[in-house]
Amino acid sequence: MLMLTTLEYQSKYSLDHNPTMIDDLNQSRTIVEGFLLFNDETADRWAGPFEGNYAQFVIRDYTNAVIGYGKSKRQSYLGSRTKYEAERKRKIESGFHGNALYIVPNHIVSWENPIRLWMFGNDDTSYSKFYKTEEDAVSEMNLFIANEPLDFQIIRDFNFVFTN
Repeated sequence: MLMLTTLEYQSKYSLDHNPTMIDDLNQSRTIVEGFLLFNDETADRWAGPFEGNYAQFVIRDYTNAVIGYGKSKRQSYLGSRTKYEAERKRKIESGFHGNALYIVPNHIVSWENPIRLWMFGNDDTSYSKFYKTEEDAVSEMNLFIANEPLDFQIIRDFNFVFTN
C-alpha cells in the first residue's frame, strides 16, 4: 500500500505544517484524509503534485454542515430547501456549467449527496466527487489505494468535477 496518512506524509517529507487546504468553518466532518501516489507520467497534471508525486485527498461529510452563500452571507443547513438552493440545483442538473466541468464546491454538495471526496495538488488544481453515503466514498477510495500508483485519467474515468 502506497497511500500515506497526513502524519506519515509530514514525517516522510519533513513538513512542519499541515498542507490541508480545508477550513472547518462549515462544521463538516472529516472521515479520512491522506495522500495518494500518482505515476511519474501524469502526476504533474495536479498543477503541482506534492513532493513524491502525491496528491492529497480528504473525504468529508457535510450532512450537518452550515453552508454560507450570497452577499448577505446568509446560512442554511445543507438539508434545507430554500428557493435559492432549488434554483442552484436546477442549474447544475440542467448542465448549466456545460463541458467545462467547473463547479464551485458548495454548489454541488447537496442533501442527496452530502459526502465529498476532494483530491488536490499543492497549488491550483482540485477535483471533487460527491456521494450519497460514506460507505460509497470510502469504498471507491479503497479501490484507488489498491491500484496505486494512479494515472491521472482516473479523474475522468470516475467522473470527478474540476472544483478549483
